[in-house]
Amino acid sequence: MMVYMVGGHSAHLRLVAQDCSVQAELLCSICLDVYHEPVLLGCGHNFCYECLSRLWDSHTNGKSFSCPECRVEYQERPAPQKNLKLSSIIERYRANRTPHHCSDGCPHHGQPWKYYSRQKSCCLCESCLMEGGHKAGPGLQPLDEALARRKAALQEETARLRRSQVALSSSLGWLQEAQAKLRADRSRLREQVLGLFADIRNLVERLEATALEQLLAANVRVNPCTVHRRELDRGTISQTGKEVASFMRRVGQSITSCSSTGHKQHILVQMVPASPTLDRNPRAEPNHLQPAQLTLDVNTAHRNLLLSRDLQAAEWTEKCQPYPPRPERFKLQPQVLCTQGFTTGSHFWDVELTGTKRWEVGATCKGPGNTWVDSCISWVLRWDGRQLQAFQGSTRYSCQAQSQAMTAPFKLRVRLECERKTISFYEIGSEAGQWEGDGQVLHVFNIRLCGPVHPGFYLDHASVRLL
Repeated sequence: MMVYMVGGHSAHLRLVAQDCSVQAELLCSICLDVYHEPVLLGCGHNFCYECLSRLWDSHTNGKSFSCPECRVEYQERPAPQKNLKLSSIIERYRANRTPHHCSDGCPHHGQPWKYYSRQKSCCLCESCLMEGGHKAGPGLQPLDEALARRKAALQEETARLRRSQVALSSSLGWLQEAQAKLRADRSRLREQVLGLFADIRNLVERLEATALEQLLAANVRVNPCTVHRRELDRGTISQTGKEVASFMRRVGQSITSCSSTGHKQHILVQMVPASPTLDRNPRAEPNHLQPAQLTLDVNTAHRNLLLSRDLQAAEWTEKCQPYPPRPERFKLQPQVLCTQGFTTGSHFWDVELTGTKRWEVGATCKGPGNTWVDSCISWVLRWDGRQLQAFQGSTRYSCQAQSQAMTAPFKLRVRLECERKTISFYEIGSEAGQWEGDGQVLHVFNIRLCGPVHPGFYLDHASVRLL
């Protein structure tokens, strides 16, 4: 942009300033030059027809088009309308800027401008250069060179501002999305807490009704009309109290964990049947046992394991999942544990496995601290793509039933006997039936308990589902 300044001519300076202000309003934001065939978009911004066409032709996706000025998006490529009013203004502006003795040349000497003085911020002709005693140097530039530098600097600044605008728009979108997710998570957490305490109230009411029923129960004989009070089973009531206290501790830990991580959890608390120690027949046969109600613990899942929404299945994936950092999360091996752990009683669970590279099914003890993290699952049955093997830590065991297996088992049953301190693996058919009728024993471990026993899995190009 040319700058016309002559010392002492204030009227001329005002005209030049007014001319520069008008020209600034007539510049296309794409080419930074006066509009040529200006067209108008629906958002109200104007551009050169050729500049806008070249910009939209360069779009690689071809699915959406946006205004270069305000970034308003159009689903289809709009047909810009020629701005007749702006075209008329530009024609009159260019006509008024037709070169004459004072607009494009020195008004004192009638000569065209040749140089630009950076020190005095004015244009000079040949006569001004000689009369003023200006010397050639860094402060004196040819007019064309000074114009090119000013235009390049303006284009660079415009590009920088556009990049800043894009970055700000992206940051604003991210903040709005994060705010919406936070509101949804808070609403979901509120619903979970309300539902949780409703379940607690129902559980306490049922326990209260059961205790009162046992307390008030009596045997009545009509002759000789005497009533014998039946003694209350104090051992059962004591065990019930312990179970309620343990349940309340788990509730508090679940609420604290969910609130502190801010991570979306699909199941806050899993209601499970009472411990087998409360059964009237603690020596029940295996086929009378109820399967353990398990859910996968998202806080232990390796980032290459994708968990299902109901936390009943997991599969290996090449894409790392956006799980938040947790001290109990596996980092070295694609492993995951179940949320539930057992210290007493007899339990069993069935799993369905797919994949031919490598998988492991087993259990591990959560000892004091997090020493178990990133270590091998304590007792596992492993399929490595060729054979079935049993491992206790890094010690390998083999037996005839495993060596004869030429293909990977499809369904497995794992049985944990905390009092007997054993964990057993069975291969079951397509339909689980009687324990001894359909289950083939694959391996039995004698275990040493140092904490709660949690079911666990290792998945490498494989998947598992809890049945």
